[in-house]
Amino acid sequence: MFFSSLDGTRTSERRAGIPIWAWVGVAALVLLTVFSVREARRLGRELQGLAAQVQTEQSQKLALESDRQLFQQVLTILSTPGTRELVLKPAQASLPEVRAYWNAQSGLFLAGHPIPEPAADRTLQLWVVPKKGNPVSAGIFRPGPKGQVLHLTAPEVEMTAAAALAITNEPAGGRPQPTTKPLWAGPVT
Repeated sequence: MFFSSLDGTRTSERRAGIPIWAWVGVAALVLLTVFSVREARRLGRELQGLAAQVQTEQSQKLALESDRQLFQQVLTILSTPGTRELVLKPAQASLPEVRAYWNAQSGLFLAGHPIPEPAADRTLQLWVVPKKGNPVSAGIFRPGPKGQVLHLTAPEVEMTAAAALAITNEPAGGRPQPTTKPLWAGPVT
């Protein structure tokens, strides 16, 4: 009995040694820590989302800047004296005409709509057919998602040496010489 009352006294002395406000403070610190950890995780997820959004916005900005530069070059070609408008007639009546605008100093661009997209393992390739010699590639391209074509290039062949322009459907990556009959062709006049 003596030991049991002694143990009870010691327990109450221990409890009496730590005031209740200290226990409340410890409980508050535990709750604050749990809350802080949860908030830190939530803010971390939010930060990751914002970082992904910033990256998406930067990609869109780069795409818009690229488009702006392309359109600026197209505008330069269109507004420079001496630019020639060439019409490339389709080999099939179901295809639309493609227009080419060529300026000896500024370059050449193609415009067409709606151009059917070639198979995934194929591409469209523009050729400059010189008055003498073999066709020279002026680049490969694919129509945009709605069938629009806007292809800008600087041909290696001088405009005065060119007899015609042609577009063929070639294996992906293009070829050094045409492997198919032209889908579009037109004289350089």
